[in-house]
Amino acid sequence: MLPEDVLMGVHQAITSRCVSLARRVGIESEVTFTGGVSRNIAIVKLLEEAAGMKINVSPDAHFCGALGAALCAHDHAFGAETRPVAMMAA
Repeated sequence: MLPEDVLMGVHQAITSRCVSLARRVGIESEVTFTGGVSRNIAIVKLLEEAAGMKINVSPDAHFCGALGAALCAHDHAFGAETRPVAMMAA
């Protein structure tokens, strides 16, 4: 067995588990995938196949976790009411 076959098996197991968990809570008509793994084209394609739908992935999706963490840190340190206006929409 080739290493790429093993890796594809890992990818398939991960996507199968993710879609199974998503179906438990309910998959909406539109799904957006964020985080660093969203940059993995194989995972995105397998998720789309398993879910039977197109999945939205922004070119900047890998930054979403960092942006959220920065907002949480800001709010913890200064309070949400002190966010600059440009940050209010986030």
